[in-house]
Amino acid sequence: MDKVYSQVILRLSVQTSSLLSNNPIKMSSHSSKPVSVDTIISYIKQLSYDDFVVVSKAVTAEKTVKAQERKELKEAKKAEKEAEKKEPKEKKPVPKHLRKSQAWVTFTLKNAIENGWDEFIITQRKKNKDTGITEEEEIIMPKSVDSGPGGAWIYEGSISDKNPDGKQINYKEAMSLSKALKLENDASWKQFEEQYVDDTEDSASDSDTASHTSKKSTVVRKTAAEKEAEAEAKKKAKEEEKEAKKMAKEAEKEAKKKAKEEEKASKDKPVKKAKEEEKVEKKEKVEKEKTEKKETEKEAKEVKKTVSKKTVK
Repeated sequence: MDKVYSQVILRLSVQTSSLLSNNPIKMSSHSSKPVSVDTIISYIKQLSYDDFVVVSKAVTAEKTVKAQERKELKEAKKAEKEAEKKEPKEKKPVPKHLRKSQAWVTFTLKNAIENGWDEFIITQRKKNKDTGITEEEEIIMPKSVDSGPGGAWIYEGSISDKNPDGKQINYKEAMSLSKALKLENDASWKQFEEQYVDDTEDSASDSDTASHTSKKSTVVRKTAAEKEAEAEAKKKAKEEEKEAKKMAKEAEKEAKKKAKEEEKASKDKPVKKAKEEEKVEKKEKVEKEKTEKKETEKEAKEVKKTVSKKTVK
């Protein structure tokens, strides 16, 4: 490759010096500016065929090198972006005013799993699609029961075919339980207060509770079982709606098919009728010809018989 470049440079220098001697383009010998593309093209146009072939090969070789460099650079940038995507984003630190609340929920969950819990209420706010009124739904969560030696504390009545081991309390439900225990000033809250070390007060949580309770809304109370049954009913209704749509679509498809067949039959009917009429007409013609032939033969026999009688007399 270096040999090719040296040949190209040598040839170009010879050609350039030849061109400059004729002063086709005025250039400063002390200029540090790079030669423009237009200037290079103008030189190339004046090259001999042999020099042009050498330059062409050198350009092709350089193009391959630069294409490979460009490809590698592109792949490197792509790999860098993918690596950035795969890197786990650093979680933002919990705000100071929320640390105590989160620690209390975690403490409540751990305590509930180890020692069980009493009946509590989960409050959810949602807008009623039919009335447009914001409703406050209260779901009564059942107390816990011990599932047996070595087992865990689970919701009472939660063992089913779907959940053979029963259902345990989770973090989201522990948030509602922790709120209720704090409002009741439960012994577990006092225990947590004693062991928790933090200079900040949970003022934001208290203000949020106060603002939440001050808002007026319709309260609907349900048990956890009723809420689960409601969810199952919604799921079933959705499946039935889907099945009904499917059946309606099939019925529509069948109706279109039937209509198409009827349309085709109505088009074919006149042709079929004409063919049948033609067939009947042909049959009648054949029968008529047969009858006429029989009559002609009969008349001929009668004439022959009459003639033979006259001859005998």
